[in-house]
Amino acid sequence: MRYLIPFSILLSTTLACAPKQAADSSSSATSTTDAEMTAALPIDPSIRRGVLGNGMQYFIEPNAYPKDRVELRLVVKVGSRQEDPDQLGLAHFLEHMAFNGTANFEAGELVDFLQSKGVSFGAHLNAMTSFDATIYQLSLPTDEEGLVDKGLLILEDWAHGLNLDPEEIEKERGVVLEEWRRAQGAGFRMAQQVFPLYLGPDYGERFPVGTEDSLQNFEHAALERFYQDWYRPDLMAVVVVGDVDGDAMEAKIQTQFGVIEGPESGRPLKETAPPTYPEGEIHIFTDPEVGQVGLEVTRAKPFQWGNSLQDLKPYFASRFAFGMLNERIGFLAREENSPILGAFAGDEVFSSTVAFETINIGVTPNHIESGLEAVLTELRRAQLHGFTEAEWNRAIAGSKSSWQSIVAEMEKTESGMHAEEIIRHFLTGEYMVGTSREYELAQQMMDELLTVEDANAAIQDFLSPENRLVILTGPEMDGLTLPTKAELQSVLERVQASSPAAPEDEAAAAPLVAEVPEPGAIVSESVIEELGVTIWELSNGITVHLKPTDLQEDEILMSSTSWGGYSTMEDEDLVPARTAVSLAHGSGLGAHDVDSLVRILAGNTAGVSPVITGLREGFEGQAAPRDLETLFQLLHLRVVAPRFDEDAFDRAKQGLGSSLENRLSDPSVRYNDMRIRILLQDHVRQRPWTTDTLEQMDLAQSEAIYRERFADMSDHHFFFVGAIDLEVMRPLVETWLATLPAVEREESWKDRNLRYVDGVHSETMYAGDEPKALVSIDFSGDFEYDRTRVYQMGAAAEALEIVLRERLREQLGGTYSVSVSVESSRIPVEDYNFRIVFGCDPDRVEELKDQVYADLDLLKKAWVEQEIIDGIIESDLRSLETRRQRNGHWVNVLESYHERGEDPRNHLKVEERYQSLTGEQIMKVYQDYFNMDRRVETFMMPESYAP
Repeated sequence: MRYLIPFSILLSTTLACAPKQAADSSSSATSTTDAEMTAALPIDPSIRRGVLGNGMQYFIEPNAYPKDRVELRLVVKVGSRQEDPDQLGLAHFLEHMAFNGTANFEAGELVDFLQSKGVSFGAHLNAMTSFDATIYQLSLPTDEEGLVDKGLLILEDWAHGLNLDPEEIEKERGVVLEEWRRAQGAGFRMAQQVFPLYLGPDYGERFPVGTEDSLQNFEHAALERFYQDWYRPDLMAVVVVGDVDGDAMEAKIQTQFGVIEGPESGRPLKETAPPTYPEGEIHIFTDPEVGQVGLEVTRAKPFQWGNSLQDLKPYFASRFAFGMLNERIGFLAREENSPILGAFAGDEVFSSTVAFETINIGVTPNHIESGLEAVLTELRRAQLHGFTEAEWNRAIAGSKSSWQSIVAEMEKTESGMHAEEIIRHFLTGEYMVGTSREYELAQQMMDELLTVEDANAAIQDFLSPENRLVILTGPEMDGLTLPTKAELQSVLERVQASSPAAPEDEAAAAPLVAEVPEPGAIVSESVIEELGVTIWELSNGITVHLKPTDLQEDEILMSSTSWGGYSTMEDEDLVPARTAVSLAHGSGLGAHDVDSLVRILAGNTAGVSPVITGLREGFEGQAAPRDLETLFQLLHLRVVAPRFDEDAFDRAKQGLGSSLENRLSDPSVRYNDMRIRILLQDHVRQRPWTTDTLEQMDLAQSEAIYRERFADMSDHHFFFVGAIDLEVMRPLVETWLATLPAVEREESWKDRNLRYVDGVHSETMYAGDEPKALVSIDFSGDFEYDRTRVYQMGAAAEALEIVLRERLREQLGGTYSVSVSVESSRIPVEDYNFRIVFGCDPDRVEELKDQVYADLDLLKKAWVEQEIIDGIIESDLRSLETRRQRNGHWVNVLESYHERGEDPRNHLKVEERYQSLTGEQIMKVYQDYFNMDRRVETFMMPESYAP
């Protein structure tokens, strides 16, 4: 269960926005009639939508991807915003109670039943509460008779059949209090100060997580009143998306949910309106545990979705305007001695009545004023002079390419994404015409209705002074003095009075690769028939594995690997080695700097990234089939013509310095550093970065290391999976892969003696003012690696998490969540690490830690319940089935089996491995690998508990 706090309103140019006034239609040559422009857009015809007699809405969308799965949602248009003063936190508390007894499921029975069907609590079964909505999520397989009907019954129970048993309410207090406790910290303290500025004090008093006093002391009647007042049909929607029969599902919903009775008259929802700041305001907040400076310029404004071409025209115009503005800001961030690390402009719909415009700016503490001025000056330049035709053409090219991919993958869009779109429509009124129609609208906009003048008009009142907020957040630290409100106001006034010159922008003309190499050759070919994999050996020693699939229509994924990585570097070269990839990425390729690449690659889907890790190096990439040659050209340049520019080096060093300068102000960061230091014996290759580390950065050495790592490609294995045509691939592989450098040197990884600590170790860190503790217990050691054993260890971790959640959370009310994870390695040594983590009240640390050990002791002597094992097997089988419908899964399979020297055909036997899991095997894992004589305990306690 989760509650949502949009503290930092994260933005995307693809998200919804509030329509502005349409630009003068005379600016676009159009043949669309006025009637067509103002006609209402229809709901997506593939979605069945209805309103029951009681006012409840339903949406049904048959969708066969992924196969044999369905997404069920109950959406309640109510959140913490509607709480009375004696109900703070109870919208979220009520969501918890949906899992603690309903008309058809006793307390604990619902979760147990679904887990036995392979439905994981958290991943497939969950709920979330925000200020204005509560959403219940249930993801089910559809190929088991009666299970989907059971899912609908669960949704019905949530809608009007919660038991709200007094005993269960009291048990749940501890769990929700622990969730409140987990939320406490610098981020939440900042949110409590900032968020009321966005939407007014009413929101600031009603954070979904509630208050400690309210959660400890609320009356049961207050919770019951919230349920009766707000969980009513006219505020609810049932959403069903997946591999289902639409007719049958509609009949079931009408029958099952139509009988729910609502009140004759219900309490009205509070209306949300943005607060007004006629002259704009500036606010500065600091906190000793904040690690970095945050700078945001934002404006809330009234909003209502429109539903016609006329409404959508300014929407599309603003999309292009933000894209072009963000491109300019990107260029600005890459200028020599730029005062910004980066920035992003956009807007987002918050509710059916409010939207936000925002620019988030990344700056170092020493460049706050100059960074603010630089970014707002770019906005001012756009508002005074508009965008250029070259910028517009790049924006159109990018949009058309994106839409081409969207339409190509239309049939492979996952049901969960469809469900999210429906939920947005229900909650905010966002238009919902379907992908095909939206594509047609986009094409009409780009080809007929819009010009660059429309984008110029759309940017005019973006972040205008009325109601504008400037919010600066930062750390409290010696030597740091943040600018005053007056100084920031001076920046705003200076920008407003400025007249920056019009931009100069030229379309890229130079080709990506100036000279095409003479092709090499494919010298041998073999086929793994069972997997549909073709393997080519190239004349330069490279091996290429190709798996054509129809899993995605517009996606080809690429990965490559070779042994070596950082392990080949001496300790004194670690910093240049670890920064080599980012420096290469930030410098451009061949004859092109990064800005030139942006212009050249406008509208192109191809991308290639170099990768250097502890033991390996290689590349990762992707492209739509139409851009496949560009992917190969980028790969070619990454190997033979990397760039390492001084300005990229300066930017990277400045950015790292900013992130490290106050890194240790966050207690959780120091705590994790402590755990790693103990667990891995303070090994030099695992030490955290500090500001002193930056002095070891060396551009020339990074370039030398990068070039040395990719000087010999003869031992690289490349894996291509996706919409591949082998005959199209053949000349591309011969031209761009078979010509990469090969010196056929002997090379592998080196063992740098990185080992888990032996013995028992326990250490406590005292930090922070909040009343919360964190407990981490690590069990580690050596083992004999094989895939079956690794699977059994993973299953044992999952079973232990279920057992501990039931004990620590449900029975003892001592924690909100407990996590059990396992990592295992085959090289350079075969070892493992199990980790148990939970947060709790500092006064209960010893009690709960001892309970973990007591439960482990029991599990070493008695098998885990068969019902838990059956649920794990079923969940893993279902998860495997879904993963196999994605290209990324097959890339990982082929690469991992290659690296382990195993036959990839063995992947086809994974089901047998899962189905052979037994309680005895899991018990043996606990006996063999949870060694009480080899464990590390680390605790974080409030500073007030220090002895």
